[in-house]
Amino acid sequence: MSKIDRFTAIDSAIVMAIGGGARTFADLCKHPEVMPTAEAMASRQSYGDRVIDGRLQALKKAGAIRYVNRRWEAA
Repeated sequence: MSKIDRFTAIDSAIVMAIGGGARTFADLCKHPEVMPTAEAMASRQSYGDRVIDGRLQALKKAGAIRYVNRRWEAA
């Protein structure tokens, strides 16, 4: 499985959550689709927030989202 395939589910959940109104990291960690997906990918259940943080940075670098005025938004 390629990295792109591996991250498709979490990336789409994050982008959809941001489009649906989740604007902060805390909002994303509380989101009912984002955190369970992240915890399923994490090596330990308590590392779900690290997965979310890493994917936020990857999506930002790819230009899919941006961080403006301390809030995440779709690009």
